[in-house]
Amino acid sequence: MGTWGEFELILLVCAGLIGGCNSNQPADQAHGLGSPSASITRERAPIASAPSVRQEPPSPPAPEPACPAPTKKQKRRFAKALQLANTTPAAQPERALAEFIRVRLDQLFQSGCGVRLDSKGLTQQIALLSDDPPDDELAFGKNITVQQLADHVLVDYATEHGDGVAVYAWNGKHTVTRINLTRRGPNIRDRLAVLSTRLFQPTGVKEPLLVVQMSNFWYTSCWGQQRFRLFAASGDPYSPKVLMTRNISARKCEFDEIEIHSDRIRFGYAGSDQVFDDRGIPRGYNLDFEYDSGKLVQRFASTSEPQDVVSDWLTAGWSLAREGTAPGARASLEREHARLAKAIKAARKEHDATKPFSSKTLPATSADKLVVTVYCADPHSTPARPCTAWSEPVDFYLQKQAKAWRIQDVKLR
Repeated sequence: MGTWGEFELILLVCAGLIGGCNSNQPADQAHGLGSPSASITRERAPIASAPSVRQEPPSPPAPEPACPAPTKKQKRRFAKALQLANTTPAAQPERALAEFIRVRLDQLFQSGCGVRLDSKGLTQQIALLSDDPPDDELAFGKNITVQQLADHVLVDYATEHGDGVAVYAWNGKHTVTRINLTRRGPNIRDRLAVLSTRLFQPTGVKEPLLVVQMSNFWYTSCWGQQRFRLFAASGDPYSPKVLMTRNISARKCEFDEIEIHSDRIRFGYAGSDQVFDDRGIPRGYNLDFEYDSGKLVQRFASTSEPQDVVSDWLTAGWSLAREGTAPGARASLEREHARLAKAIKAARKEHDATKPFSSKTLPATSADKLVVTVYCADPHSTPARPCTAWSEPVDFYLQKQAKAWRIQDVKLR
């Protein structure tokens, strides 16, 4: 267990390796790393005096400079920071690790090596900070991921006390820390458990945003709370601007993924709020948002499963369900949606100990049209007793438009 004296030591990297912890200070000034590699010049081959003499071919281009290795002092102080991060319930060591990573990136970019590396190459170079045993699957170097977008680098890193996320920017002269997320306090629920992260730069936004999907650090099962966030850089990397926050009870064992499509974000998760009886098997859900005119707007999340489209349409508010409705049917189905949504709530209340709804997808009439029939009955009664609020089967006519299923019509049997 580290002591606060050790904290002071690791934070003294500010005076030694890290130069005051000023993430805006160039590495060559703050850390004695020297100036960027000098350009290599060579003399031209002499031109022959007689035109009949064959000239020698030009010399091959000089090899690109190799990536600089981290110094022994860097590695020694990084090891101390990692030890403290693994043994003390505070955010400072995790922040110190992010600062060491910034310095390492600055070394790479200042030398000209960093701009040539892809995400895999940067991951390997950052991992050189830690002397990890080759057979240790929990080693620091095996639990970092790097993503790049334009001149920004996103790094996820892990310690035994939780995860950290940092976004860095290379401005052509030095590397600065734009966002750094770490644990929020000393308690176990304050630790950061990252499931997925992405950089997101929608149209009209000058600097990439940070998208994060998190969960509680410790679950007694796969079930728990998932937290979806969108951050923008502010003047303080430890207090970024929160543009979106959403918490949902879900599973962390599957479907935890972020997708970026142009100006849209899609969070994937597994949940249990299925209208139809799922026999205890959770289904995958999508949470879709679009960045529109400076605002993040939730959209109806399309899915490839027709019965899931019906389920999501019935439980969504009309502002979202409208997007899941074929354009030509929106005016006529708004009132029907309100009536069925009310019936869903009443039937669930009537049979609160079970899931009374079931569905059946009828054979498709064409490649882009099909029908899903929804029934409601007490599954434990013999014979099955229909729900009071939903006494007759209801047919939902679906049509595929722009590769997504939409509700075209609804009819009572």
